[in-house]
Amino acid sequence: MQFSEVKTSKTWPRVTVALLVLFSLTLTGFGHPRVQQGAAKPRSKQQGTRSVERLIADLRHEGSDIHLEAARALGRIGDVRAIEPLITLLNDMGAHYREENHVKIVGRALAQIGKPAVEPLIANMKDKHNVRVTAIALAQFGQLVVEPLIDTMNDPNNAARLGAATALEEIPDTRAVEALLAALRKKDLAIIIAARWFFLRRHEPGSEALLEQALHKHGDIWIALDYVRSGNKNLDPIAREYLRVRGFKVVETTTEIRTSVIR
Repeated sequence: MQFSEVKTSKTWPRVTVALLVLFSLTLTGFGHPRVQQGAAKPRSKQQGTRSVERLIADLRHEGSDIHLEAARALGRIGDVRAIEPLITLLNDMGAHYREENHVKIVGRALAQIGKPAVEPLIANMKDKHNVRVTAIALAQFGQLVVEPLIDTMNDPNNAARLGAATALEEIPDTRAVEALLAALRKKDLAIIIAARWFFLRRHEPGSEALLEQALHKHGDIWIALDYVRSGNKNLDPIAREYLRVRGFKVVETTTEIRTSVIR
């Protein structure tokens, strides 16, 4: 018998003890994966809570590598407690003119959390100082936010309305396209200037004349520079003249197109 062979071995006391322990664990179910998983659940939940809290604290860190990595992690976790802290980080980025790519990282984190983040973000656009970064963030959601953004284009708050148009121009969806074309037909110059890249890329008939009007009514030097950067041959001289009369000229290098003060 195999058992007697184990007994005659020099290592039989250790082998027998090991078998007895294994047999005991099997009877109690301690070694079963489900039992182990169930026993670990309370600790796992506590660790998850601590992890989310620590990551939220990291969002306030001055180092962009740390707060951006925290944003990525919070997006993967998908905990709704991260929504307001992530929006606060967005607003801080807007106040300090951080890189657009950084804003997109935070926007993607909020998009991973999903629908619960949409309403707070749209409300955040009602403050004109937060419009740019919030619109960039909302564009990361894609089709999920198209209908709420179309509704927001009729909001009495002008900042939210323009922010919605800015976000919609970056979402490839037929509903977004139709909403922006409707604004063009209505000659809504404020929406046209907010979604200027949509119209600059599309070359819709009649859009150039309205883009010119919009520049003179709602524009600034940065919008004029966008017209130059678009490569539109009809709007380029108009934008350059707009800049010239305000004391600026266009400087073109091999890597960028920017403005410079005329001296």
